[in-house]
Amino acid sequence: VWRGSFVICIGAPGTGKTTGCVIPAIFEAKDSCLIIHDPKGEIAEATSGYRATLGPVFKLNWGALDDPAKGIRWPSWNPLGGDNYGTAIRQFHFAAIHHA
Repeated sequence: VWRGSFVICIGAPGTGKTTGCVIPAIFEAKDSCLIIHDPKGEIAEATSGYRATLGPVFKLNWGALDDPAKGIRWPSWNPLGGDNYGTAIRQFHFAAIHHA
């Protein structure tokens, strides 16, 4: 994958798009910032450990709910919801993502 390039994979389910195209492209993009749509979480599971050796890795799960009792707070931002600016932890995550 060259800097400034884009990758698109189109194919039927089960044809190896993730293992044959997406994951290898993530491993090759050592000097790049990546945004990957991963609704199942399988790509993050396979690549986030390696990517963490290169720099910060953030997993945004827009549908996840915070569970403060367990210390779980998902970084998220809803442009239509004004209440998401209130907590310091959300500000921290937003700043970290913005400056990564």
